Amino acid sequence: MNVNRRDFLGGSLAAAAAIGPLGTIASSAHASPQARAAERSTFDLALVDAKNGVVENVNTGDIRKGTFGRPWARFDTGGWAPLEFRRRKVKGVGLVFMLCGAHLNGKNGQVTIHREGTSEGIGADHGLTIFPHCMEYLPTADAVIVVGTRGREDAGPVPPGARRGGSYQLYTAPDGTPGSFKRVGTPQPFRQAHAVLWDPLRQLLWIYGGNRLQAFKVEGRGTSTKLTEVPGMNLVSRVLENGHDLQPDYVDTRFFWATGSHYMFKIYKAGDRPSISWSHRVREVKSFSRHESGRGIWTTSRDVDNPYGDNKVHFMWPNETVRHSDRSKWIYKARLLNHELPGA
Repeated sequence: MNVNRRDFLGGSLAAAAAIGPLGTIASSAHASPQARAAERSTFDLALVDAKNGVVENVNTGDIRKGTFGRPWARFDTGGWAPLEFRRRKVKGVGLVFMLCGAHLNGKNGQVTIHREGTSEGIGADHGLTIFPHCMEYLPTADAVIVVGTRGREDAGPVPPGARRGGSYQLYTAPDGTPGSFKRVGTPQPFRQAHAVLWDPLRQLLWIYGGNRLQAFKVEGRGTSTKLTEVPGMNLVSRVLENGHDLQPDYVDTRFFWATGSHYMFKIYKAGDRPSISWSHRVREVKSFSRHESGRGIWTTSRDVDNPYGDNKVHFMWPNETVRHSDRSKWIYKARLLNHELPGA
């Protein structure tokens, strides 16, 4: 479904500005046999700014001379770095937006869930120690999962020279009443967990981090929710090391898009086990998404001296680089806003 700008973040709306023609950076670097060229369809993006602690919503139709127009909505975390932003439809509550992150030193992890339209907080966990990087709603269990890169030093195996630690934490989903959002059990090991995604087509949950993509069966409900690895439904490869992002392909739902520190990947996940069907080397790539028009959207920290990003969002098919007018931004992720559940 398409997001309603007027309803999204309640009182945070700002009118978008229009100032000239699209600016395109031409390049042939991203040719792919699996990716068709896309017309410049307009769509909404949430820009996740780790430096300034804000998420801003922009529309690609407002791009002028290679610069985004004025954001039409803005959410301020109050001082911590958001590392993920997602829209989901929670049973009994309706549409929500979810954020997680921490201070940039990895301490004081934060998870918050808000009603769409009013920004009313309906769930929060402050002080989570796993350095949260991503979160997901589990509709079959009415639960939430948060994954992070710290905790559980026993998470492994660990390749030579690779980072240790990483885990996931389960929660009951908020129902709008005080105390309904609460932890289920303790953090469970998954080395360097950066990304998590519910797959409604296969009814599986996927966690990605380190050098591994693993599918889980979701069992139980609420406080009894647990995850069980699906034997053989995984992908382990050295090229995945420091796996960062995992997103649906809205053009062909048999595939995922993923990133690592040095590559972006197209992963076939409809068979007996996942496999890489295409890859492209991009240094320090952070997020990657693909709109149903066929356009790719990605972020990187390759040209700056921080591990999160800069004020640019890059597009593929066709290629274009678009800047935010605020040069102080570290855009860690650019998220599509026209879906409330992956693959729906």
